[in-house]
Amino acid sequence: MVKLVHNVQKKQHRERAQPSERRKLGLLEKKKDYKLRAKDRHAKEAYLKLLREKAKNRNPDEYYHAMVNRTTNEDGIMLEKEEEPALTEEEIYLVKTQNATYVSAMRNRDLGKIRRMKQALSYGSEGKHTVFVDNETELETFDPVKFFKTDARLINQRENRLKVDQLLDGDLKNYDQVFDKTKVDSDAEKLKQLKLLKSHMDRAKKLQELHNEIVISKELTKEGEKEKLIGSDGKPYYKWKTQRKR
Repeated sequence: MVKLVHNVQKKQHRERAQPSERRKLGLLEKKKDYKLRAKDRHAKEAYLKLLREKAKNRNPDEYYHAMVNRTTNEDGIMLEKEEEPALTEEEIYLVKTQNATYVSAMRNRDLGKIRRMKQALSYGSEGKHTVFVDNETELETFDPVKFFKTDARLINQRENRLKVDQLLDGDLKNYDQVFDKTKVDSDAEKLKQLKLLKSHMDRAKKLQELHNEIVISKELTKEGEKEKLIGSDGKPYYKWKTQRKR
């Protein structure tokens, strides 16, 4: 015979809460809280036991790289490396100022190298030399070699076009170099110098960007209300609120 069970709502046995007179002590710990706390404690005990076994079985002659920078006291306990004290705002500002000065000096040095290399490569002039004549007959019979009184090999060399009298002068030095458009001996050497020039120009550009970043970060340490904005090139810039000067 089937046992009849009344489908009646059974009473729920709840764990009691903290009594009102003990409310100042906090929440009353339940069984689930105790289980979590006990599980965490046992895990820590097992880890400490494992560490003790490793320390017991460690080879005293074992070498590791931390021995180079660490020292031990009289009891053989290893001393931790002392951390450097944090810099104050004034010290940070001074360091950034020195960094900006150094970067600016390096950039000026590269700009000097760029200027000297451009002079050594003897970049040709980009302008034009226009000669005016009186009529079409003179235009048809115009001879630039006779007009400029120079050699035919120098007619296209506007920036260094010597006259025949200067070429025939016995005191003229490096006569063979007069007919060279550049002071570089070969095309390979010229290409090498151009690559070196480009590297210096790229370095100067990067140093300028780095100098700007250092200056901006130094200005951000100052007091004042400011707003961060994004420019059309995607780079952030800052705008300070105008303050009235006393």
